[in-house]
Amino acid sequence: MDKQREEFEECDAVFWDSRPFWKAKYFSCDAMIDPTHMIQARTEFRLGWQAAQTARQPEIDRLASDKDELNDLAEKQDQQLSAANQRNKELEATLNQVRSTYNQIIAEDTATRNEYLDEIAKLEERIRVADAEEPKLLPPVTMEKALTVLMQTDDGDNEAERYLANIDDGCAFVVTKSEMFFHQLRLSVAKNPDLTNKISVLFYQNGEYKKVGLGYKDELRWPTGFLEGAWSMEIEISKVREAILKNADQPKKN
Repeated sequence: MDKQREEFEECDAVFWDSRPFWKAKYFSCDAMIDPTHMIQARTEFRLGWQAAQTARQPEIDRLASDKDELNDLAEKQDQQLSAANQRNKELEATLNQVRSTYNQIIAEDTATRNEYLDEIAKLEERIRVADAEEPKLLPPVTMEKALTVLMQTDDGDNEAERYLANIDDGCAFVVTKSEMFFHQLRLSVAKNPDLTNKISVLFYQNGEYKKVGLGYKDELRWPTGFLEGAWSMEIEISKVREAILKNADQPKKN
């Protein structure tokens, strides 16, 4: 009943809005309004209105059904959109984690690569030094006498300097007879006493190794025979020369 009343009220509202049309149809002038004609007009309009409403009902029902379907579809789309947004957030978080891991790996690889490059550079420098130390062929020389001796400069001090320059890069074992090498070590220790903790000198004699110190006080404890050859030879040369001169100054006996 309430629905029918609402329809009648809606019908009456439309009827009165269209009153000029019905006045022109049923009434000859504004002064004469016949209630019978008014009732007839309202009844006719109401019947037409109901017929129109009945004819439109299937369309209204279809539109209502379509509206429900659209609402359901919109709700499903909202759910799908929400799920897609959630997946995008998860994918973005995963992507950020992958990027972070990738950057960390790149940083570690770069550090490792730089370490390898440093090691390669040190090895190349050692190879260069080793190549420079390889014996070079001497130019031709004329044999003037039965025993011809070619002397060369003792560059042991330069060789010692090269080893000292790389003393913190690794370990080295050197076998040498160069006195200049040893004296350069003594000079370096005099300039930097901390080098005594990094350098060890051994003197091989009579089947055993004897330690040789590089400090000033260590000179008094050098092993017997260490660096004495040249000095002993110099003394011997001096004695021979003095004896020759002494004999030359003595008068010859008849």
